[in-house]
Amino acid sequence: MNYGETLAYWYLRFNGFFPIVDFVHHPVSASFLTCGADTHRRYRAQFRRVVQYVRALLCVPYFRNGAVSHPNRPDQPTQRALDTYTADSDVLAVRLPYVKEKIADTDVHWDSDRFANWQLDLERHTIGLIVQVKTSDRIEPEEIRRTFDSTRLKYAIERLGFLEPDEVTTAVAVLQDTPTYQDHSKKYVIGKLLICEKTPTCDGQRPYLTAKLLEIHHFLTERLQQFEPRKYGDRLFFPDELMQYMIWRQNHAADLRNDPSANQHIPSAPE
Repeated sequence: MNYGETLAYWYLRFNGFFPIVDFVHHPVSASFLTCGADTHRRYRAQFRRVVQYVRALLCVPYFRNGAVSHPNRPDQPTQRALDTYTADSDVLAVRLPYVKEKIADTDVHWDSDRFANWQLDLERHTIGLIVQVKTSDRIEPEEIRRTFDSTRLKYAIERLGFLEPDEVTTAVAVLQDTPTYQDHSKKYVIGKLLICEKTPTCDGQRPYLTAKLLEIHHFLTERLQQFEPRKYGDRLFFPDELMQYMIWRQNHAADLRNDPSANQHIPSAPE
């Protein structure tokens, strides 16, 4: 996981979800790969640069002219190669409606207002989220469209297991234009969630839920602050180094603010 996916994972964990990270869709049909020949040529060019670098490091004679010998390589990837392309969901998460948790005899509170704004009822709905995390400052609309392509949605929805097979097609169709789908029984809700650096510009309503990484970070920081002594004592039980560091930093927040040596090596901003 990269840092954005780690923050997303723990945001969902701290809100009572059971998340799966890097959920692999294999194989995914090539129907969603709409990029043209220019994109494929760019990928091959990137590959050749990697080969040149490896050749320079290892001096392997098999590499010739910056490319691996590959007879009869077509200008376009074959249909078989495309059909075996593997995609993934950064996080796939499930939450049941009656989640309760106590830390140091204190009830844990969820980010209820945000979920209410998303029209997700934490007390009533069984929720499945298909989550993609983007850490780039700029996200192209086409990239988001591919991220929540119907093929990927269908694969993820079937893995969640909320819906009968006949209803999956309906859910995929609805989720093409709306952020969430509620099943016929009104008990299950499936949502598409984009966690990103900056909210993408969009004409009209976005067909996905959004949260900024800074908002996710703020929630995690507040939770760590609320249960700071307990979390600090248990910090090494967290498998992610990023979370261990955040807990350590929260515990030493006052020291970092008051210790002049903590900032003496940080260059001042240019005037």
